[in-house]
Amino acid sequence: MAMGLTSADGKFLKEQAAKRKKKPTYEERQAASKKAMRDEARKRHAQFKKDRTTKGKGNKSYNKGKPKSEWVDSAYDRRQKDADKSMRDAARKRHAEFLKKRKEKKNQKQALKISKGSSNASKVMSGNFMPNIK
Repeated sequence: MAMGLTSADGKFLKEQAAKRKKKPTYEERQAASKKAMRDEARKRHAQFKKDRTTKGKGNKSYNKGKPKSEWVDSAYDRRQKDADKSMRDAARKRHAEFLKKRKEKKNQKQALKISKGSSNASKVMSGNFMPNIK
């Protein structure tokens, strides 16, 4: 017996097809991207304008949430200071890792030297040690 689609099944499939989102075209994606960029630029422009009219350094957007000792005069200075801080933090982390590896290497060498030295000492004590004398 062949099973066909009922009208309820057909209706369900049409609803599912309508719910599926069609993939946006290249032009639609570009338009959405431009719109998002314009919105972001509009917000940034409004914030810069507000920062220019604000008098106190503590009320500037680029100093918000920072302690008074870290306040700067401009957004440019904030970007420079943040970049410098992140660079120094990364260097500090790399240096700490370097020191840790160096210490481990030094300890391994020292342990190897001690183990070699103890084996030679045992040979000397046992009388089986013959130095190379020419």
